[in-house]
Amino acid sequence: METQLRTLLHNESLRNQMSEKGFEFVQKFNDEAIAQSIMKCYEGLF
Repeated sequence: METQLRTLLHNESLRNQMSEKGFEFVQKFNDEAIAQSIMKCYEGLF
């Protein structure tokens, strides 16, 4: 783990890439996406 942290510390390109991917990932958890997911679950019950 130390090696990976050091790599991130010294590699700005990798940090930026990981940051962008993390931001894209969390967009899946906005209110609209969560509401749609819940609706699909309810629709599957009926």
